[in-house]
Amino acid sequence: MAIQHSPLDTPLPEAYADFNLDRHDDHEFSDDDKQFMAFIGSAFRNELDWYSLTESMTSVRDRAGEPNVNALVECGYIDSSRLLNKRYYSLTRKGWRTIGESVPGNEFGDHMEKMPHRVGVHLLSQYILERDDVESAESYERYDGETYDVIGYDSSGNIVVTGEVETESNNAKAVVEDYKKLSEAPGDMIWVHPSERAFSEVWGMINEHALDGNLPKQAAHRTHELEEFLDRNNISDITAKTYGKLN
Repeated sequence: MAIQHSPLDTPLPEAYADFNLDRHDDHEFSDDDKQFMAFIGSAFRNELDWYSLTESMTSVRDRAGEPNVNALVECGYIDSSRLLNKRYYSLTRKGWRTIGESVPGNEFGDHMEKMPHRVGVHLLSQYILERDDVESAESYERYDGETYDVIGYDSSGNIVVTGEVETESNNAKAVVEDYKKLSEAPGDMIWVHPSERAFSEVWGMINEHALDGNLPKQAAHRTHELEEFLDRNNISDITAKTYGKLN
């Protein structure tokens, strides 16, 4: 039985009309494929009035019709991942170039940012806004020549907290640079990770390369152990949480 799809509530994103198909001959794009990729780009920018970044992107896939997701993944146009038991899709560099010229980091977001990180920034921004001492929270904000995933300001425009979202990484240098960046910024620092595994990976690097191993091993590998260590040592300006603790 054929699946019936309801009419689109929003017009096709502008990028849909700008597909650079002359660059790519490894996949024959159906209209549903094009719509799906355009929707992914719009979802990343949080431009879809019927989709929230905290929701599974299966609704985005289904709204597009019947895109050939497996083929788009195999040909390197999109990535598929699971986060908080939800399905997310990200455009690769090849995918972004196909629907338009800009990639994340040029005019929006972090350089080649993927949806799992984008979701974390959204969750962190909402979490910071809930603080009594925060009046506003800005994502991808510049301060003193550096870009922070989220900065929270008080009513006078002073920085109260800076936050960084770190997904799993094998780049110790980049992680250490982020740690130093947050350490040198005014206010509290909040680290956010998609999972305990990602926390362990990132803080293992921080402990080894930035803190000279001064954190107990357990504190560098479990968020609750780090919280207990910080409490015991009266360190109140550092927080580390997983995405699940931000909901």
